[in-house]
Amino acid sequence: CVGLFVLLIEKTGTATIASRVDDVGAGFLVLILISGIRHLLRTAAWYNAIERQERRIRFRDLLGIRIAGEAITDLTFLGPLLGETVKGVTLSKHVAAEHSASSLVVENLAYSFSVGLLVVSGLVLFVSEYPLPSSLRTGSLITLGFLFLAGFLIGIIVKTRYRVVSRILDRLKKLDIRWLERFHDQREKVIQFEENVYSFWHAHKASSALILFLELLSIFSGVIEAWIILSL
Repeated sequence: CVGLFVLLIEKTGTATIASRVDDVGAGFLVLILISGIRHLLRTAAWYNAIERQERRIRFRDLLGIRIAGEAITDLTFLGPLLGETVKGVTLSKHVAAEHSASSLVVENLAYSFSVGLLVVSGLVLFVSEYPLPSSLRTGSLITLGFLFLAGFLIGIIVKTRYRVVSRILDRLKKLDIRWLERFHDQREKVIQFEENVYSFWHAHKASSALILFLELLSIFSGVIEAWIILSL
């Protein structure tokens, strides 16, 4: 990550960076502060998504893993695919791999739900409070419908504990593809991973509520950050 940061500075140029910081002025420090708070909030949500008995990592170390993963997400063309993988692999050095993966999924599901809640609230307000052309109103209502449908399906999957990944592996096994055999060997770990994700929401309702609250706060801090950038 340090190497990527140095490469970014080299490609951008220190003079250009200094000029942009000077244009922003004191607002730059405010943005750094808000960005730091946002990372702290999401790290706190992730920390609480790790099963208590498996939580053998310090908060500051988890924060470092998150920042490293986000840097890789922002600075590489693979984006979240590589960034989230790095987070999971690094955390698995401290906790079991299936618990590492499940904590990431729980945190990202909570974040996605919070984002969806904010988007739905904004669309409902947009459609109900402002006079819109019929085409825009129709498009907004269709988007709302898709969001509600997606939320409903995810809710059904979690409630019924439908094993999506392991069922896909079972279907692929029937194709008898050689390079997929190594995934079949990990089927029990995949089932354990799915069970960890589903059981977390059912067994840790207080932690789940706290995680959702922290994710909402992180989104609001991001909104404030965007507002400050646009107002500079």
